[in-house]
Amino acid sequence: MKSRLLRGLASFGAALATLGTISLQAQNTYPRLGLVEQFTSATCGPCVAAGPVMARVVQLRDNYVSIRYHMNFPAPGDPWNVLNPGENEARQLFYGVNGIPTARVNGKSEADPRNEGALTGPLIADKNAKSPAYITVVQDGGKVKVKVWSNIALNAHRLHVAMVSRSTTVPELANLPNNNGERTFGDAMLDMLTGPQGQSITIAANGTQEFEFPVQLGTGSLWPSNQQYVIAFIQADGNREVIQAGTMRSSQDSTQFAFIRPTSVNASIAGDVYGKVARGATTTREITFTNTSSTAVKVTPSVNDQATLTQIGWTVSFQPSGEVTVPANGTAKVTVSIQAPANRSVFSTFNLAYTADDGAGRSILPFNLLVEGARLAMYYGTSDAEPVILAAQSVLGVPSIAADAVLLPYNTQANQAYPWSSFEGALFTFNGFGQLGSSGAISTIKNMLAAGKKVWVSAELEMSSNFNTQLQQIWNQEARDWFGTTLGLTYVGLLDFVSQNQLIRFTANGTGNSVIGNGITVNGHAEYSANWPYYQRYVDIWTINPGSPSREQFTIPVNSQQGQINAVVGITYETSTGGKLYYSSLSMLPISTAATRNSIATNVINWMFQAPQPAVGLSAQQINFRQCRPHEQPYDHQHWCRTTPDFFGDDFWCRCQLVRNHGRCHRWIARDRGAQLNVSHPRALRPHDERHEECLVGHQSQCFWQLERCPHVWPCNRLQRRDGCYERDWCHLDGSAWQPPCNNAIGNRIDGTQWPTSNGNHCGPNRPYRIDARPGRNSFWCSHP
Repeated sequence: MKSRLLRGLASFGAALATLGTISLQAQNTYPRLGLVEQFTSATCGPCVAAGPVMARVVQLRDNYVSIRYHMNFPAPGDPWNVLNPGENEARQLFYGVNGIPTARVNGKSEADPRNEGALTGPLIADKNAKSPAYITVVQDGGKVKVKVWSNIALNAHRLHVAMVSRSTTVPELANLPNNNGERTFGDAMLDMLTGPQGQSITIAANGTQEFEFPVQLGTGSLWPSNQQYVIAFIQADGNREVIQAGTMRSSQDSTQFAFIRPTSVNASIAGDVYGKVARGATTTREITFTNTSSTAVKVTPSVNDQATLTQIGWTVSFQPSGEVTVPANGTAKVTVSIQAPANRSVFSTFNLAYTADDGAGRSILPFNLLVEGARLAMYYGTSDAEPVILAAQSVLGVPSIAADAVLLPYNTQANQAYPWSSFEGALFTFNGFGQLGSSGAISTIKNMLAAGKKVWVSAELEMSSNFNTQLQQIWNQEARDWFGTTLGLTYVGLLDFVSQNQLIRFTANGTGNSVIGNGITVNGHAEYSANWPYYQRYVDIWTINPGSPSREQFTIPVNSQQGQINAVVGITYETSTGGKLYYSSLSMLPISTAATRNSIATNVINWMFQAPQPAVGLSAQQINFRQCRPHEQPYDHQHWCRTTPDFFGDDFWCRCQLVRNHGRCHRWIARDRGAQLNVSHPRALRPHDERHEECLVGHQSQCFWQLERCPHVWPCNRLQRRDGCYERDWCHLDGSAWQPPCNNAIGNRIDGTQWPTSNGNHCGPNRPYRIDARPGRNSFWCSHP
């Protein structure tokens, strides 16, 4: 009975399927133009083999077209991705592409573009099935017009319109690090005229709808003459099927493309490609339009992303405004004025363009402006956009740095115009194999740390690319040495969070008493959905060598041959010059909770940029005695700390010795009545090792000061801070450096300004002083003897 019932249901289902097919075939009356969307890169070695196959398969005479999206992996720098990273990567995210080369045939079938049969099979099947819709694409002056006919109602579909270049040869790719040897690329996507999300469609059955899009051609080697054309396609929201495509065809031969006809007016703009402007200031650029025809042409200049620029705080205007007539065989000039945001630093690219009445307008060579005053450079272009954007969003939510953090491209021109030395710190993200070395960022990071800068590095796979013997290569020896020798880390392995096509959840625990991880638990991949379409597949794990200067911040429990261990995925490291590094293989991608992302960013930024506070920089109203803590041991028979509320009279005294598994460090501080600070310890304290400094008087430990004797008189003692103020003489406790030469004159500070008075007496080398510990005051003040 059961088998008979199943057979009956199967027969009934087959009958329904047959009826559905008959109905659909009745609607599918239009010839189908098949679309292959390929994902590739000029740095992808395996992608080379796809080029000849795509050239054979994708022929307009066979009713096939292609759009090729360029990625910034396995190494950054692909010129088409640099030109338009957002729209290329939007299609990558739409399809969930994780590796290249790969292709989508009519949106629904994934195929290897190196396999001719894998491409042609679904193309032929869909072509035989025909389509319920039809699309035409034509140029009309400075616009492209798209018209859609449909036998069925279209209200759950979107129209996408892409400008592509049929064939582009770029000789300068020979200079691109990690290039794959290709120089000529077909059907590279230049611009999505409908934007990354497409244009909504509302067409009734047997209805039509028309669309118009201004079309502009760019400049440079990626825009070869007479090679640009437009492809339009209709894609279902649900199953992502592309039900029809259309393209520009020659009126004489429909098997040939019609390429976009440009205007006869050219434009040039004066000024540097990378410029600077003060906050709230105005800068100008002059545009010169040149008409090469014997007929006057009307042009209208504009700036792309005007709404976004306005939201950021830029004000852009043209003089004269509106339409400008360029005389026959003549020129016309337009001035663009740009006012910068008044209260923040920001970096923006200004993509100017113009439309014309005699043909397609053009983009004007873009230029960039950095609003001065930035402290933190958040670099992009070294990896996919998403890890950078998520980290940057969290950083910009930290009030202390929000107005002074800026997203910057990491490339040769930008680095020369805005050198790393002009910033206090930097954020780098890497989510592919070997990007740390291949981008050249490893040298920048090392130089920044040596100069006392602060650096946050998020890198998912850098240790694997340099220590995993299965790869049979070392991607970058400099990076390998930096991990193993400088940071003192031992590579353990690589965690893969995808198993049997399922995304694995994980937990990363912040280390107790650590400056960044303390109190934070990361529930990775707790929510992967359309609302949070981000995940991290791989993460490096490592251990910290005995005696290493690195400090554990985050760990993930894993099983090993020695049993379960807490593998490290985040560390801090400090240099003797005041440099600070937070290095993590855990990015923001798998963290769907905004509060957790923001907590991590807040802790990182506060640790990186918070000025060290003096040991007595707390309220003088109440200071408690205390003994050395359990993880400390008495030093020189002095096992407690005491002081008096007003820092006068008795001595301030604290002596404790810390013993931890990473070694011993002795530190004690004494302050005599009215005398200078004295520090005695056998070696330089590693900066910001808070575990070594918890014996400082009864409040949350911080890294404070290191003081060394100089062979000078008292005011010239040498005070060293971790933030780099250490060259000579004293430093103000508020973070500013006192400048040499020493000035021992009574009544003057070393920087030449007067000391405050006390009972009418100036402070000087023979006058004692005290620390002003009132809220908001951290400076040396006088006290009367």
